[in-house]
Amino acid sequence: MSNLSAVCTPSPVLSTRTVETGLMVEFQARRDHASFEALYRAAAPGLLVWIRSLHAQQRDRGDPRETLQDAFLNIYRYAASFKPSAPGGFRSWARTIAGNALRRRGRDRGRRPVVQSDLGEGALEQGDLRLEPCSAVSLGEQANAVRSGMALLLLHYATCFKALSTRDQAALRMVEVEGRSYDEVGAELGTRRSNTKMVVFRARKRLQSLVAGTISGAGLVPGSGASVAALQSA
Repeated sequence: MSNLSAVCTPSPVLSTRTVETGLMVEFQARRDHASFEALYRAAAPGLLVWIRSLHAQQRDRGDPRETLQDAFLNIYRYAASFKPSAPGGFRSWARTIAGNALRRRGRDRGRRPVVQSDLGEGALEQGDLRLEPCSAVSLGEQANAVRSGMALLLLHYATCFKALSTRDQAALRMVEVEGRSYDEVGAELGTRRSNTKMVVFRARKRLQSLVAGTISGAGLVPGSGASVAALQSA
């Protein structure tokens, strides 16, 4: 009887993966803030654990939480490319995106010049980073405001992404989400490497311009004083 119970009891890992995939499918269909927030709350803790292990394996001293945010940004951007029937479901897809995000961050850091401080090693030592209670509350309120603003920004981003041509969407998806090389993307698009780079560059510029125009039209510009509620009703 105990053996039968063990067989019939669903695996916690399998159940969690099924829930994550189901939430991703719901967000893919609805594309709203509530479904994305539910997906983030369910999947982010486990993905962050995996990202931390990946940072440790690659001896990357960057902040795993930044990699997590980059990953979810791309999950939001390219939700349409998710395939629920793919092996591993959402978890495998999200880990692929997170791994690509970490590699891109590493390449970006490699391009930055190293500036040596002439203040001595003592100047680089960190002091007590603990916050006063009032500061902690203020920081928490700011973080909530940033999350709300980011969610609304992503809604604009998703709308603008759909306005791009099919080729531009495919190029950005292959580079940003799937982490393909320009040679691989060129083979899919039927373009040479140099032309492929230009296609991706122009697609990014078009998307940037569309997002800027959409946000400006909604009144979300520096110094406008536009509130989150006003943007939500726009």
